[in-house]
Amino acid sequence: MEQRHLLLGAVGIVRGSVPGLNPAMVAVCNRLEPFLAESTWFPGAPFVTISIILRLGEADLDPTLIQSIQRTTRELPVARTAQLQRLRALRTAPDALVEAVLKEVVTALRAVAAKYSLAQLPALTESASESSSVNGT
Repeated sequence: MEQRHLLLGAVGIVRGSVPGLNPAMVAVCNRLEPFLAESTWFPGAPFVTISIILRLGEADLDPTLIQSIQRTTRELPVARTAQLQRLRALRTAPDALVEAVLKEVVTALRAVAAKYSLAQLPALTESASESSSVNGT
């Protein structure tokens, strides 16, 4: 089995769900994995995988929460809180939902890069910016 550099998941901290969120997270992982695999980021990082959990809550909250690296797996747990209703409103627009998830993930990756003094991922940043401008977000 191939080693993935990015794992995404979601958990509700308020009641409700976002139809289409799982396929959107898979699309974001598939879109970002090549950038991460080709970057010089991971050889210099003390972790091999970033596990980002989107916590679906009442409001969008900053900052990104970065926990300690898991010693046995070298996985870095990261969490962001996104407004459930904002994402739920995008359920009829799958591309917009993918872009919203992408924006959350890029924000988390930027926070990780800052904390661990890693280079930003220019191709990733440009990809997210281009995508955001196309969809007007």
